[in-house]
Amino acid sequence: MKFPLRSSIATVAIILLFIGYKAEDIDGWYFGNDNYRYTRMSLQILGMSRKEAQLESRDIFCRQQISRGSSRCAEWTPQGLRPDHPRYEWIFETRPGYPLLAAPFIAAFGVLEGQWILGLLLAAAGSLLTFRLLRRAGLGRCVSAFGQAVFLFGGLGYWATQPGYEGLIAVCALGCVSGALRILQGHTRTGLVRLLPGLAVMALTLCSSALALSVLLTATALVHRYATRKSGTGQRASLLLAGVAAGVAAVLGTVIALLGLPGIESTMQDRLTHHFARPDVADPVAGMLKVEAEYWPLWVQQYGAFVPVLAISCWMLWRRRPTLAVPACAIACTGLCAAVAMPKIAELDRIWVLMWMPVVLGLPFLAEALRSRICAHHGPALRSLTRPRRTGAGSETHRRRSRIPRA
Repeated sequence: MKFPLRSSIATVAIILLFIGYKAEDIDGWYFGNDNYRYTRMSLQILGMSRKEAQLESRDIFCRQQISRGSSRCAEWTPQGLRPDHPRYEWIFETRPGYPLLAAPFIAAFGVLEGQWILGLLLAAAGSLLTFRLLRRAGLGRCVSAFGQAVFLFGGLGYWATQPGYEGLIAVCALGCVSGALRILQGHTRTGLVRLLPGLAVMALTLCSSALALSVLLTATALVHRYATRKSGTGQRASLLLAGVAAGVAAVLGTVIALLGLPGIESTMQDRLTHHFARPDVADPVAGMLKVEAEYWPLWVQQYGAFVPVLAISCWMLWRRRPTLAVPACAIACTGLCAAVAMPKIAELDRIWVLMWMPVVLGLPFLAEALRSRICAHHGPALRSLTRPRRTGAGSETHRRRSRIPRA
């Protein structure tokens, strides 16, 4: 991956600005119940016993609670945080991707500092991938740098720096976008080298998201083929992408069934039984419909302004770069499926953070369209204002100077 000097200066400047913005953010981290479990897994990978890792992670969680006014955290959780039902623990134990990646950073820098550094590196990597994707899609350096800034200072960049798998998922998703884009552009081998590892690492990190993305990528690729049936361009590439994604979905579905990994039914029971603290619900679908009816009005109330931004971004992508819209919309729908599967307003936008992907990739195309329109309407006037005056022979300045008598 080669970066020209001007591009390197712009991208590095944006990353340094982001790091400076996040320099004091470690004290404001939300080290929650999920983060406690991923940290425990990382400490076990480094050689701690389960009990030692559990107590170490609990102490970190309790220190943050004490700083927020809760002084009896350790007394209430002598054996670690609850819930501790085996079915709930199994959900996290099937997600080894982030703990494996975080383990060497924790060993080198400490639990919190190591995850903080890892988060910054993941955010920086995601922003560079965003920049290169937009350049590959045909945008200029400045507009691509704008997309990089949207990634860093939007939802994807924010959650990438928090302790948890979101940053790794975002990088994997961008790798999948890059691979799908290359396949649709006719570079099959390069695309597969990027798409398949991205899906594989995502499956190790959050298998349900990798399965959902594979299915949705199949659907959006088929929609792209149908939309381009009259022009006839890219139909073979669209079918190839759909076939690859469908094959990955079949493999992941088989692995989930054979290994007994948590599926949609386990997710629904987890939500309805308060993490398996109560008996299973006889009709989880009806129960989830009631929860969804309560969740989405609150979601619209808090995040309603995000919807038109998302719609405009998807429209700009589909109009200007359909080959980029295919994977971006599939990833956005993956985020939407995550919110439907786990509707918890207390999680803010962490659950559905992948819905930011079309915004990150689509807003630069809107900025480019506005720039082109401004230049088309006001370009001549702007050029006349900025054009330097002539001072050579035949200019007014030269004629005036020629009349001055010499001493």
